[in-house]
Amino acid sequence: MAFATLKVQERTEKPQVSRRNGFVPGAIFGEGIDRGISVKFEQAQFAKVLKNHLKNAKLQLELGSTNRLCLVKEVQKDVVSGKILHVDFQAVSENEVIRLRIPINYEGVHQLESKKLLLLPNVTELEVEGTLSILPDSLNIDVSGKKPGDKIHAKDLNLAPGIKAHIEEGSILAVVTSPKEEAEEEKTEAAPADAPAAEK
Repeated sequence: MAFATLKVQERTEKPQVSRRNGFVPGAIFGEGIDRGISVKFEQAQFAKVLKNHLKNAKLQLELGSTNRLCLVKEVQKDVVSGKILHVDFQAVSENEVIRLRIPINYEGVHQLESKKLLLLPNVTELEVEGTLSILPDSLNIDVSGKKPGDKIHAKDLNLAPGIKAHIEEGSILAVVTSPKEEAEEEKTEAAPADAPAAEK
């Protein structure tokens, strides 16, 4: 399985110095790394490689002549600007069994909306277990053909052999409804209770 590659450089300066020079500081931890490896990389390249996926994304880190397969474990961002301040990477083996929280991608939502239907997701990410070589970046579920009242259960997930989802098969991941049904439910919930009868 091919993994996206991010070129990193060994970092000897403090994180704030790396940021001033236009780099994002980071560190690599994991099996066989006693004290961690301090690195830095270009933010533009990091964003290009990962696109919208950050936490638990799988990357091949190229440090000099060494390649390390890693997971993005933690991304620190500036609360105001959203700029990435620091990234922690976890070095792993391609055949190592790991547990990750992976986002669920409900495909076909636009088709539902064109039929004036709504998808109400109860679960947007799921903890799964397997080797890194077979774990996907996201779990895709096609909802385009669903009808009002249809429920998407965990058992509807089409998981590859060797991947285990840590959720009950009967758990409801999402429900398809219509705006009219939603409005009626909200109206019922908002209706005041009957006033108690006056004492005689």
